[in-house]
Amino acid sequence: MNTKTISLILLTVLISAFLSAGFSVSAKSNTPYPVPARVTTYGTRDTTATSINLRGYVSNDGGCADMYTWFEYGNDINYGNDTNPEPQNGIGYFSDDISDLLPCTTYHFRAVARNNTLEEGYGSDKTFQTSCASFDTKMAFKNVTKGDTIWYETRGVEPGDDLLFRVNVFSTGNLLVRNPITIATLPIGISYENDLKIDGVSNYLNIVLGGVNIDKLFPNQTKSITFKAKVGPAGSFNPGRTNLFPSVITYNAGFSAEDTTQVAVNRKGVAGASTVVTEVPTGVAGDIFNSILIPLILAIVLIWIFKSKLIGFDKWADERKAKVVQHRAKRKLCKKTDWNDGPKKPRWTKVK
Repeated sequence: MNTKTISLILLTVLISAFLSAGFSVSAKSNTPYPVPARVTTYGTRDTTATSINLRGYVSNDGGCADMYTWFEYGNDINYGNDTNPEPQNGIGYFSDDISDLLPCTTYHFRAVARNNTLEEGYGSDKTFQTSCASFDTKMAFKNVTKGDTIWYETRGVEPGDDLLFRVNVFSTGNLLVRNPITIATLPIGISYENDLKIDGVSNYLNIVLGGVNIDKLFPNQTKSITFKAKVGPAGSFNPGRTNLFPSVITYNAGFSAEDTTQVAVNRKGVAGASTVVTEVPTGVAGDIFNSILIPLILAIVLIWIFKSKLIGFDKWADERKAKVVQHRAKRKLCKKTDWNDGPKKPRWTKVK
């Protein structure tokens, strides 16, 4: 083998090596480097008062299918809480359950994904609210003046009556109710008379002005609030019936309930008001008793008095009659003496 042949072989090897090296560089340069994964905060499901399921979605793995996903959550956008990172293989949905949350509370959260770039991809911020504990309230009253023994939602009363109101607040779920506040509203014509009690225990709170905070209401528990009130005087109402509507509302940070009662105030007509004359009288009164019976009774009484000897009317009448007869007889006697006794004489003399 001569020198020319050896040189040709070496040149072929070098060219092949160069082309191989060039292809490898070119192939390597076309391979994309990994970038942070792209992730979406998808939403929630299975919400309760203390727990929820969070959901996310990886839309781009950034060139590396092997990654970890998790969620950040908290009371504001600073979050402060993380779920445990879980393995995620490529594009797709992921979720996680969180618990030990507060009822009726708003939380912020976002989805997070990290591939082998060791950089996180973040979804947008979203919020959710845990379920609220539920409750209801009912209002009723007694007319103490009338001696009521049962509670009424609608009841007739009279001006000046004393009333006793009761407000029941009760849980309608299996969750603890925190800080329910109860406020009563009394309309004009009914005044608040204090003596507030919670489950029979006296309390200084004013349910009308500031309301009553009963602190906690456990599942299936009922708390009873009572207080006294009084219907206004007769001058506060028009004659007839006046309907008043006391009401109550109970609320906390996430729930409210209300109720209304009806107090029907019956004021009798003012005595003598119907006898006020506004037109020329016709002689016929509206009341038969006043227009017929009373005058008839008075006439009978007067006749009886005159006929009886209670005031000596008969004696006075007889004496009066005797005087009249005597006076007439005297006049008659004088008349006979004047004209029959002797010649007639003139009764006066004419002056010449």
